[in-house]
Amino acid sequence: MSSASWLPTASSWKGKAAAYQDEEEDAGLLLENRSDWQKGHQSIASAGPKRSSQRAPKVVFWIVGAFAFLCAVGLIGSWMFGKDSHLPSREDGPTREQAYQRRLAQLHKELDVASLRDEFNLHGDIPDYTAYIARLRSTYDKYFTPTKTSSMVGDPWSHVEAHLDPLRTSDSKAIPHIVSSSAKNKSQIMPAFSSWAEKNKGWKVSLFDDEDASKFIASTFNELGIDQKQQGSFSNLLTKMPSNILRVDTFRYFRIFFSGGLYVDSDTSCRHAMADWPGLKGPHPKVAHGGDDVLRFLTSVARENLTIADDGAAPRWTPPSLVMGLEEDSFMAREDWRAMTFAKPLQITQWAFMAEPFHPVLLDALGTVMDRTVHELEKGTEGDYINKILEWTGPGMLTDAVWRYMGALYGATPRDFTFNQKAVRVGGMLMLPHMAFRAPDEPKDDLLRPIVHHHKHEWW
Repeated sequence: MSSASWLPTASSWKGKAAAYQDEEEDAGLLLENRSDWQKGHQSIASAGPKRSSQRAPKVVFWIVGAFAFLCAVGLIGSWMFGKDSHLPSREDGPTREQAYQRRLAQLHKELDVASLRDEFNLHGDIPDYTAYIARLRSTYDKYFTPTKTSSMVGDPWSHVEAHLDPLRTSDSKAIPHIVSSSAKNKSQIMPAFSSWAEKNKGWKVSLFDDEDASKFIASTFNELGIDQKQQGSFSNLLTKMPSNILRVDTFRYFRIFFSGGLYVDSDTSCRHAMADWPGLKGPHPKVAHGGDDVLRFLTSVARENLTIADDGAAPRWTPPSLVMGLEEDSFMAREDWRAMTFAKPLQITQWAFMAEPFHPVLLDALGTVMDRTVHELEKGTEGDYINKILEWTGPGMLTDAVWRYMGALYGATPRDFTFNQKAVRVGGMLMLPHMAFRAPDEPKDDLLRPIVHHHKHEWW
């Protein structure tokens, strides 16, 4: 049975609590009725001998009734839970949804956001599922609501919603085979960048300078029928940013949000073909995961090494919809992240990432950038941008967006990804380990170190 036939849309996940409470009350009533039956049976047994002609029918009646009741309970239990009583079977969608939502609600209740903010230098909240959807919808309504139906894009929000189903598996699609990059002067790109085309046959490599980026943004909004001349529009705010660095950062999120694929800076080179990256094409021993079964992450993760116990209930493997890499893990490296000019002690790489089109993390990133731009313009502080870049459009901002997504959909926190030597798959996200996208000179054969960053900053 395809999961798409029973999994709810993102909007149907809201308002489940009342239904769960009703079910629990029904279960309590069932136990109460069963207790009344037991008391009645005991009173019959303790009443002493009666005339056999009167007692026998009653005894037979109670025995038959008890047998029927136990058979019914057994059949219902088998239907609901299958072989593994601790985890609902994959075929039983509503029960699976219940188990997920209850566990996720418990994790959010236990979440100490203040402690996480302090430990990981997070900005803002880690919202629950409902608040996260509201946050995304607000961004969409402000900057991306189309005025006409696009033959190329359709309804962008419906695509975003598809990524907001935490149990989505069977309808997952592979990330498009597109490599996008930015450069101030395309004629001066370092020769090593050609490795992306050489090692990844069948992937289209697109290199954008400022003019190309502006044309892509304009054509995208034109396709959606969104007027960009009005005050406060996406393009209007983009032109008011005080530095081209901020615009280049923003473009990478925009490009991958609408086109999907891999974004890499133009001062990188590809050490290993993407077909060989662990976890992109299928299960891999260097990836700690349990298929796409996020219930197992929520219940069975050993936090010290992020291995997930095999309970025999994993659905089939599907491609990840989001691939990120850790740029910095100061907990494992035992280094002063501030002195090394990182924005976070556990920071996600911004010069390389992959996603399906319309991924929520990128919509959240774009909304955060635009809202921050409005804030800086209103305060008149946009000129003092040098010390704000990392948290305005850079890796600090992107890192926060990833943790919001992981917390809202999976109950995961940055603590789940520290001290990690493997890639980690949770739901639709594949997180590559520390230094995956800034590979050291040696060893060159490590598939978990597939990108070399040469730090030439040619995109500035």
